[in-house]
Amino acid sequence: MLLCAILTFSLNPVKISFGYDNNLAAGEYHYISTNENDDATKGLDLLEICCSWSNELSDAVLTYAFVDVDGIDQSAKHAVEDAIEEWDSKIEELELEEVQQYPSASDIQITFDSLSGIGNGERDYNFKNNIDDHLTIIPTAGWTQFKFTNQGLIDGVKITISDNVLDLGFDDDIIEQIAKHEMGHALGLGHAHDEERLMADIVIEDRTGNVSECEINGVLQANQWKLVNAKDTVGPPMSKYIIC
Repeated sequence: MLLCAILTFSLNPVKISFGYDNNLAAGEYHYISTNENDDATKGLDLLEICCSWSNELSDAVLTYAFVDVDGIDQSAKHAVEDAIEEWDSKIEELELEEVQQYPSASDIQITFDSLSGIGNGERDYNFKNNIDDHLTIIPTAGWTQFKFTNQGLIDGVKITISDNVLDLGFDDDIIEQIAKHEMGHALGLGHAHDEERLMADIVIEDRTGNVSECEINGVLQANQWKLVNAKDTVGPPMSKYIIC
């Protein structure tokens, strides 16, 4: 399964648009999301729940590492670290721990690279007439790839932040916002229906970006078998979404 982030740029304000590709190879796993045509959910401030972590979360710790980031501007790397630190500081039940030795063995791998050839990552979207006259092109900015167990539980994640973000000169605040959104997916979240939330598929720079109580509760519910019930028996999310 691939989750992507698409960066929309304009003169002012900057908007970031995030998209989904919920194709999945695990035969016993079914992606769960809200039905936008369901009258029961229309108008509600919902956050979709994607999936749960496997036994990799049994100690309530997920490790992360930067992979192949030699030559990357350190301020960009620090922006991603700040994004992860915000998640780590706000979810008491979960520890996000950076590892530097054997990064390929970490639960979450983070890199800056070209997205060409990664699923739909090589595409550029020209939505100029569909969104706003001032918006010109939407290059893909980030992509989250999952490795699932046969039961459809997350067994590993790779987050790729497009090197185009660096080439186009977007500042560290934008990079941090992209990383926060992608980390939300890595922790089991889908998308929010409110466009002002961090996990919305369109995020407006000057109105969104912080990890709120809604996203925190979403991660807890996504991984309720460990972070809420503190059990050793893994299981999928019990809910399709939460109401924020």
